[in-house]
Amino acid sequence: MRNINDYEIMSPVGSYESLMAAIQGGADSIYFGIEGLNMRARSANNFTTEDLFKIVEICNEHKLKSYLTVNTIIYDG
Repeated sequence: MRNINDYEIMSPVGSYESLMAAIQGGADSIYFGIEGLNMRARSANNFTTEDLFKIVEICNEHKLKSYLTVNTIIYDG
Protein backbone atom coordinates (compact mmCIF):
# COMPACT_ATOMS: atom_id res chain seq x y z
CA MET A 1 0.00 0.00 0.00
CA ARG A 2 1.34 3.42 -0.93
CA ASN A 3 1.44 6.41 1.37
CA ILE A 4 1.72 10.14 0.76
CA ASN A 5 5.54 10.01 0.94
CA ASP A 6 5.61 7.83 -2.19
CA TYR A 7 4.47 10.76 -4.33
CA GLU A 8 6.18 13.93 -5.47
CA ILE A 9 4.55 17.06 -6.85
CA MET A 10 6.80 18.27 -9.68
CA SER A 11 6.10 21.63 -11.29
CA PRO A 12 7.41 22.98 -14.61
CA VAL A 13 9.09 26.38 -14.23
CA GLY A 14 9.94 28.87 -16.97
CA SER A 15 10.45 32.09 -15.02
CA TYR A 16 11.25 33.33 -11.53
CA GLU A 17 7.57 34.17 -11.15
CA SER A 18 6.53 30.58 -11.87
CA LEU A 19 9.31 29.32 -9.57
CA MET A 20 7.84 31.34 -6.70
CA ALA A 21 4.35 30.10 -7.59
CA ALA A 22 5.59 26.49 -7.41
CA ILE A 23 7.11 27.15 -4.00
CA GLN A 24 3.97 28.86 -2.71
CA GLY A 25 1.81 26.10 -4.19
CA GLY A 26 3.64 23.41 -2.24
CA ALA A 27 5.58 21.67 -5.01
CA ASP A 28 8.17 19.11 -3.90
CA SER A 29 10.36 19.73 -6.94
CA ILE A 30 10.65 21.81 -10.10
CA TYR A 31 12.04 21.20 -13.56
CA PHE A 32 13.22 23.78 -16.04
CA GLY A 33 15.20 24.26 -19.23
CA ILE A 34 17.71 26.86 -20.30
CA GLU A 35 18.30 28.55 -23.61
CA GLY A 36 20.33 26.51 -26.07
CA LEU A 37 19.66 23.18 -24.33
CA ASN A 38 15.91 22.87 -24.69
CA MET A 39 13.83 22.12 -27.77
CA ARG A 40 10.93 24.06 -26.29
CA ALA A 41 12.53 27.36 -27.24
CA ARG A 42 9.70 29.58 -26.01
CA SER A 43 9.60 28.02 -22.55
CA ALA A 44 13.37 28.10 -22.10
CA ASN A 45 14.02 31.68 -23.15
CA ASN A 46 13.60 33.03 -19.64
CA PHE A 47 16.52 31.14 -18.07
CA THR A 48 20.18 31.18 -19.07
CA THR A 49 23.21 29.31 -17.78
CA GLU A 50 23.87 32.28 -15.50
CA ASP A 51 20.52 31.64 -13.77
CA LEU A 52 21.41 28.08 -12.75
CA PHE A 53 23.10 28.93 -9.46
CA LYS A 54 20.34 31.35 -8.42
CA ILE A 55 17.60 28.81 -9.20
CA VAL A 56 19.37 26.09 -7.21
CA GLU A 57 20.03 28.53 -4.35
CA ILE A 58 16.33 29.47 -4.16
CA CYS A 59 15.31 25.81 -4.30
CA ASN A 60 17.76 24.85 -1.56
CA GLU A 61 16.46 27.65 0.67
CA HIS A 62 12.96 26.19 0.32
CA LYS A 63 14.02 22.51 0.49
CA LEU A 64 12.85 21.98 -3.06
CA LYS A 65 14.48 19.58 -5.53
CA SER A 66 15.45 21.08 -8.88
CA TYR A 67 15.93 19.28 -12.19
CA LEU A 68 17.50 20.74 -15.32
CA THR A 69 15.88 19.27 -18.44
CA VAL A 70 18.20 18.90 -21.40
CA ASN A 71 16.24 17.79 -24.44
CA THR A 72 17.86 18.88 -27.63
CA ILE A 73 18.90 17.14 -30.81
CA ILE A 74 22.60 16.62 -31.32
CA TYR A 75 23.58 16.32 -34.94
CA ASP A 76 26.46 14.16 -36.07
CA GLY A 77 28.28 16.39 -38.47
